[in-house]
Amino acid sequence: MFLLALLARGAVLLAFDGGPSRPLEGDEKGYAAVAGSLARGEGFGMTIVGFTPGGVLEERRLLAFRAPLLPLVLAPVHFVSAGSPAALRWACVLLGALAAPLAFGVGERLEGRRAAWIAGAAVALWPSHVWLSARVLSEPLDSLLLLAGADLLVRKRWLPGGGALGLAVLCRPGGLIAAALSVFEGACAEERGRRLRPFLLSLLALAAVVTPWVVRNQRLFGRPLLVTSGGVTVLGGNGDAALQQDFPGKWVPPERAWAGSDGPDLGMYGWSHLDEGASAARFAEAAWHWVKEYPGRALHLAGWKVVRFLDPDTHSGGADSHLKSVAGWLSWGPAFLLVLASLWKGRALKEPEWRIGLALLLGHLAGAVITYGDARMRAPVEPALLALLVAPWLADGVSKWTAWRDAAKVRP
Repeated sequence: MFLLALLARGAVLLAFDGGPSRPLEGDEKGYAAVAGSLARGEGFGMTIVGFTPGGVLEERRLLAFRAPLLPLVLAPVHFVSAGSPAALRWACVLLGALAAPLAFGVGERLEGRRAAWIAGAAVALWPSHVWLSARVLSEPLDSLLLLAGADLLVRKRWLPGGGALGLAVLCRPGGLIAAALSVFEGACAEERGRRLRPFLLSLLALAAVVTPWVVRNQRLFGRPLLVTSGGVTVLGGNGDAALQQDFPGKWVPPERAWAGSDGPDLGMYGWSHLDEGASAARFAEAAWHWVKEYPGRALHLAGWKVVRFLDPDTHSGGADSHLKSVAGWLSWGPAFLLVLASLWKGRALKEPEWRIGLALLLGHLAGAVITYGDARMRAPVEPALLALLVAPWLADGVSKWTAWRDAAKVRP
């Protein structure tokens, strides 16, 4: 499974125009910059350089704009390779490929070898996971940690399970709601009277992992934060600009989202006359003001975010939009129906994997409603859904059909 996943991700990486060594793009730059800062011994942070609309050169050190875990994992690679884009991308390919053997193990523990093969192969060849693993992005590592945390909770390993979900939060803070719900639902799968201890142990482990980073940011910015990019993320998904798009609910950049003449002169990084924390707070305040001022529009937009979160078509604006649409309908389209079928079947038993799978799905959906709706908000939880819900359900169905067929053969 690992080799199959590695082959698929490596092939996609090599197929990109420019290959693995092409310049870093978009979010890749931020993660690589923080990894480079760590590799040089300068701590968590990245330096941005740009010009304000008035032509003033602005250089700023951002200390918590990106979540810390992926840069921390990539820092040794950055140090050894001197920041080679190819080395960083191949490292992410390896991280992404690890999800397939983990899914194999989860499937086998839940429903035997048939479920293991289904789960492992599905994750190894899953289009969105393959594509994201070929870039320096946090989703593949996050999906690995979510699946590991869910597996540990299903096996009643409360401390390591909570710790794994805490690491997932440090990888992608948008998964905080999903992590907390998973801890709660994992404990609720226990018998009545025995739920408090596993819940507290898991929650304690999660908090022990996340709290040092939050305390560090409290000291820097005067308030507890996971990332300072949260403000611009919330603003980009809550406003008239997000509602008036062709496909409402997707994120829009602050240049379009900000209403007024006093917009952020540093774009998504905020205002040159405000520090990092104050810029994040101003973005968030504008978003929540819009929600309170126009609750009807906000509710309408929330509905679109749900649609955008579940839609197999990413409605990408890139040259590969048609390919992404086809891949989405061929993969997530049927998988979503299978997820619903497995949840419906397990509603009476409510086994731990059923509870935790549902918690991960609903938690990420809640995060999308708060911020913005997009396939990338759903992507980290897809491997867990395949391994926890879809593969066991399919394997059980195949086993029952096989037993019925064999019984029919021996009937007189």
